[in-house]
Amino acid sequence: MKYSILILLIYAISFSSCVVEGPEGPQGLQGEVGDAGEKGEPGEPGEPGVGITEGVVASEWMTIAFSGENRTWVGIMENPSISQEVLDKGDVLVYYKTSSGAVRELNFFSDQDNITQQLRLGEIIISSTFDASESEFRYIILNSGVSEAIGANLNYKEITNVLHIK
Repeated sequence: MKYSILILLIYAISFSSCVVEGPEGPQGLQGEVGDAGEKGEPGEPGEPGVGITEGVVASEWMTIAFSGENRTWVGIMENPSISQEVLDKGDVLVYYKTSSGAVRELNFFSDQDNITQQLRLGEIIISSTFDASESEFRYIILNSGVSEAIGANLNYKEITNVLHIK
């Protein structure tokens, strides 16, 4: 019996130490999806894009000369960037700074005064119910691509932030 155990032990050692390589077997089944990892750190801020601001012309705040009488006054701002393409597909935003410093987009109507704009090729015509020669105005001209990219219904602060205008 001692010899039987010894023979079995020799067989077991000799077969377990053999390395036989054969062809690779088929791919196993996909395991279960694990838990999501922790959220990473925020990345570095990117460089400001040039695409959206290339189609923008913004004026500084300015006064313009108005002429008229009673409650009919007109002033004109000229800019050759108001092209036929801008008139057809772009946008021209005109702003008025009130005596209190509030910024209003034209057309502006109040109980006492009205200020409206009309666009023509190369011109912005401002009509007012008072002599607005002492008031400040500014315009932002947007080509069609910019106008579409920023969307509608943004106030002055949002527009200037989106377009990086001071």
